[in-house]
Amino acid sequence: MNTTRIVIAADNALFRDLLFRALSGVPSLAVVGEAGDGRTAMRMVEKMKPDVVLVDKELGSTIDGAEVAIRLRMQKPNLGIVILSSYRDLCYISRLPFRAWRGCAHLLKQNVCGVDSLVVAIEKTKSGMTVLDPQLTWGHTSSWVSKLPPAKHEVLTLVAQGYNNSAISNRLNLSTKTVENYINSIYLELGLNKASDLNSRVKATLVYLESLRMGSDKFSYSSEMAVVKVR
Repeated sequence: MNTTRIVIAADNALFRDLLFRALSGVPSLAVVGEAGDGRTAMRMVEKMKPDVVLVDKELGSTIDGAEVAIRLRMQKPNLGIVILSSYRDLCYISRLPFRAWRGCAHLLKQNVCGVDSLVVAIEKTKSGMTVLDPQLTWGHTSSWVSKLPPAKHEVLTLVAQGYNNSAISNRLNLSTKTVENYINSIYLELGLNKASDLNSRVKATLVYLESLRMGSDKFSYSSEMAVVKVR
C-alpha cells in the first residue's frame, strides 16, 4: 500500500490531537509531523517531506494558516494542501496564480461530517485535484448557469476547468477578443465587474461547480465537497 504522509498544523492542541487520532486510524495515511504555529509548520514540511499538509486557516501565529498555504504552494507546487476554516473567506486565493489551485482543498470545519471526508480531500489533493466546500459559492444557484446561452456556457465550463483565455480561444476556435467579451459578460451577470480578474474567475468557477449535480471525468459534486481538475 502506498502510504500518504501527512503533516498537521493547528494551534489548538485539542483540535490537533483529534485530527492526529482520527487520521492515524486510517491505514493508508501516516501522520509524520505536527505543528502548533506557522513557522514550525514550514520547518516540519521541509524536514518531513509529506505528501499533504493539513492546515487550520485560523492558525494563531505570526504566520496564519492562509499564509502558510500560500508560501507552501509557491515553494512546493506538488504538495497537497488541505485548509480547514470556520469562515467562507477565500481572499487568500487572490494571492495565488489560478493554476496554483492544483492540489489545494478548502473545507469548512462545520461541514466536515467525519474522517472519511478528510481522507477524500487528502487523497484528491495528493493526486492534484482541487477540493472546495460547496458553500463557498457566494449564494449563487444553478439556475443562473442553466440560463446561459450555449456559447457562454462552453466558455464558463472551460474557465472552471482552469483554461486561460488563450487556451479557450484555441479550443473553441474563437478570437481572444470574443472570449474576453464572453467572460466579461459572465462577470457582469454575476456582479463581479468590480472584482479583480482572478477573484472573478474564482467566483465564476465556484458558481459553475455549484451547478453540478452529476459527476464526470473532470468534476464530481456532493453535499460535502466539489472536486475539480485545474489544468
